[in-house]
Amino acid sequence: MRKILLCLVFLALSFTVSADKLPYDITQKIYSLIPSLSEYTAVDSSSDDSLNYSIIFYSESKHSARVTTAADGTVLSYMVDSGSFATKKRLPKISKTQATQTAISFVERVASDIVGELNMKVFSNTYNSSGTGGYNIRFLRNVGGVNYSNDSVSVWVDAQSGEVTRYSRVWNKDMSFLPAHEIISKAQAEEFFKTNIKLKLRYNRKIEDGRVVPYLVYVPSLTASIDAVTGEATSQMVTAKTDGYKEITAIYDRTPMTADGTVISIENRNALLEGLKTGNEAQKRVREMPGLKIDSEYSPQQAKYYMDTNGDYLMTIRFVKDKEIADVTLNAKTLDIVGFTNSESVNKSGGEGVGAEKARAITNNFLYVYMRKYFDLLTASDATAVEVPGSGSFVVTYERTVNGIPYKSNYAQFLINPEGDIASLAFTWDNVEFESPDKVISLSQAYDVFFDRVGLSLIYMQTEAFFARLVYTVNSQVPAIIDAKSGIVLSYDGKPVKPKRSLSYIGLDGHYAQNIVTALADCDIFVSEGNVFLDDYIYQKDFIVLLASISPDGMPIYEKTGGITDEELDMIYNDFITKGVIEKNRVNKNGFVTREEAAMLLLRATGYKGVAELKGIFKMPFADSGEIREEYFGYVALARGLKLIAGSDGYFYPSKNLTNADALIMVYNYLSRP
Repeated sequence: MRKILLCLVFLALSFTVSADKLPYDITQKIYSLIPSLSEYTAVDSSSDDSLNYSIIFYSESKHSARVTTAADGTVLSYMVDSGSFATKKRLPKISKTQATQTAISFVERVASDIVGELNMKVFSNTYNSSGTGGYNIRFLRNVGGVNYSNDSVSVWVDAQSGEVTRYSRVWNKDMSFLPAHEIISKAQAEEFFKTNIKLKLRYNRKIEDGRVVPYLVYVPSLTASIDAVTGEATSQMVTAKTDGYKEITAIYDRTPMTADGTVISIENRNALLEGLKTGNEAQKRVREMPGLKIDSEYSPQQAKYYMDTNGDYLMTIRFVKDKEIADVTLNAKTLDIVGFTNSESVNKSGGEGVGAEKARAITNNFLYVYMRKYFDLLTASDATAVEVPGSGSFVVTYERTVNGIPYKSNYAQFLINPEGDIASLAFTWDNVEFESPDKVISLSQAYDVFFDRVGLSLIYMQTEAFFARLVYTVNSQVPAIIDAKSGIVLSYDGKPVKPKRSLSYIGLDGHYAQNIVTALADCDIFVSEGNVFLDDYIYQKDFIVLLASISPDGMPIYEKTGGITDEELDMIYNDFITKGVIEKNRVNKNGFVTREEAAMLLLRATGYKGVAELKGIFKMPFADSGEIREEYFGYVALARGLKLIAGSDGYFYPSKNLTNADALIMVYNYLSRP
């Protein structure tokens, strides 16, 4: 509906905007750079303070397009709005190679002034199945053979029409790249890394069976890189983190926990469960902490009880004064403060502020008085105070240590405004057992694994305003997390890193599914990670992920080309369980899938469940139809009618396990349907 209204607005504009209001020279330049707009009429334009133009084009047949240019006519962005959004997923009509060629031709024409500075040999090309589907090709800026990822151009090639329908240019022409006539070698950079950045033993955090489990890892001690000239540690320009409390309020908004699913008002004196404090008791505790600046002018509005990932019950109370809001989160059993934010204090900014030392003194005092049992465990002597640029406010962060080892997942983080008030507090604490640091691999062994499996990459990185320098940085393609007990490289969920999905099928050449498997690879659809035998049976978890890639309904966002994490897999399963694609009692991630079961799962995932479960309307052409169980009969018959399955010599073999190759053929057939 929004897009239809947008097109109507464009149509109206074509009758109300006079041609002399359009920047003629720039409009003509756009027509010459983007010939596909020849069927469009420029109907409106606007400009901003930086003299960038935004010009709208309209076509009766192809609806609307918007082009943004610089004052000299350089195209900064381009987007076509077809006025419709396809929900039916289909195979692309062009290949990745063809899309790449189209993108390169477009960039050479539209960005001719910088094409010589783009890396046109090594680039990303990912397929996205949303809408009509398309290929997103991104070219990075390249200086002297080294990439600079802050600057790039991106091109979207529609997979059905083969036309460029989106383009974006992010380019800082004022950026200076510090030249380096001689740089240190990668081997030298590795030695400087050991000295100036170092790997450090830490506890990380993962969730297993709904429980928090700390585990020991070796990770870089700093988020820094090695200067490729001096060997010193250098960091990218960053801003201070000031929104830690949002992590707590996200849980609050997502999982309110009350007896009947509703909010409990502050006047309710009855605790939800035995041992939980009431809202009035919590309110009294808040008033006893003057550092929060919640005086008598603030009136309590409501309280919510809910549960965190440790299974602890929390209570958040909201106070209001005129337009100002203050939220305080407490442990619902102990009334220990867990989080706090006060909009009145947050909005006070500007000036020199109280300084880092005074900010630390304020937070040290608050911790000592109101969070005494955590004070020593948060290593106050190592607390950092970082100024929020241009605000006069400071972010003070305390991190937990266990057995002398940092545990960065547990911390207290304060925002101190320029007047010295505590504007917000975020506090996380896990009441769990920690594994002993005995029997970890040596630091030397950890370095061997790190440099072999993760490694350093030479890039240009912005380190100052308008300046970028050559650095050796940690390879961003592999998580820099080494299991301190086994030496295995781990993903962010604490599980071993999985290889990226690719066309790595064993026995592909000459296989009956070769063309189909190759076509699906162009859509970034693969059956699993690493080397896979096409004739092996498919695991249920792999088939479920395949179905997620073609499901017409919105699915959880996950990395389709990288190794899928256990958390992402669980999200997909939970989504399919909610939608009725698979029942909980059928979940068997590492089990195989029969051919009749595969037909059922495919049709349920693609919205045919209601039709397939109609009784008495289906006929079965297979000679072994009597072997198909009743619960699958309608699904198999409908899948045959839709030409998603074909069988072999008139037989379906319903109870036989599905192979990887046949699973891909089923997906291909679905995407190829009329």
